[in-house]
Amino acid sequence: MISKEMNWANIYDGGDAHKTIKTLCDERDWKELHRAMWTWLSLDSERSEYEWFDTFGIPEVENYCFACEQAKESFDCLPKWYQEEIADFDEDYPPFCHCCPLTDSAEPECLGGLCDKWLETYLEEREEVAMEIASLEWTIK
Repeated sequence: MISKEMNWANIYDGGDAHKTIKTLCDERDWKELHRAMWTWLSLDSERSEYEWFDTFGIPEVENYCFACEQAKESFDCLPKWYQEEIADFDEDYPPFCHCCPLTDSAEPECLGGLCDKWLETYLEEREEVAMEIASLEWTIK
């Protein structure tokens, strides 16, 4: 397993990113892949999530989001009766959102609105929002 405290800016600058990201993908380390992708996005405001997956040869995940991937896995581990209860609770978003490792509970806007903010901003502000997303606390539910 790779170190919990990785300095992604240095990894991207040093050229070891492809190998490190491939290893994290093989380990299904969604948390560190989340940080890797959003740190990369914070380095250049013109980059997109799709571009990160393409650049590093990583198979796409749900919504180009490793938090969604983790939420799906966590949701799938819940008892079926509880999955059904959650699914019936709110039809406006997927039931696995209740298991998001980055929010306390399912919110009407992804990441409490940070995802939309990143999509709607430009230049330095967009880079700052990407770094804020990269730095969000990750708690598996």
